Amino acid sequence: MNRTEHAYGEWIESLARWDWFATFTFKYPTSPRTANRLWRKHWLHLLEKEVNGQVHFVRVLEEGDNLHYHCLLSGVKEQKPSVWARRWHNIGGIAKIEPYTNSGAAYYIGKKWYRGCELALSKNLIKNGKVMEFSLVA
Repeated sequence: MNRTEHAYGEWIESLARWDWFATFTFKYPTSPRTANRLWRKHWLHLLEKEVNGQVHFVRVLEEGDNLHYHCLLSGVKEQKPSVWARRWHNIGGIAKIEPYTNSGAAYYIGKKWYRGCELALSKNLIKNGKVMEFSLVA
């Protein structure tokens, strides 16, 4: 991992107190637009209703032979990952959801972002139209 990838990971780590690291795959080949709709409008919406508020997330989209997401989520600590993996199975595919135990996942997402994967952030990580401050020092 180079210094820039590492800095991306540090920044992602600092955005929230992360509860879960998750990977979401899809049952059928799908477009990024459809994938986003399934994830946000169906799965995330249900999760937010369950926790009575907005969940924080950082998510990267990996395209290619098997489009999938890697995601960090916070605000869900009291939820059972297995329940939400089953809900994703009913909506879109297979989810592997694990408690967030170290910063390795944040660095992995940072590396994927640096290498060209699309990054999405929950709106509650954005203040005044700007993503929370991020600067790289070479």
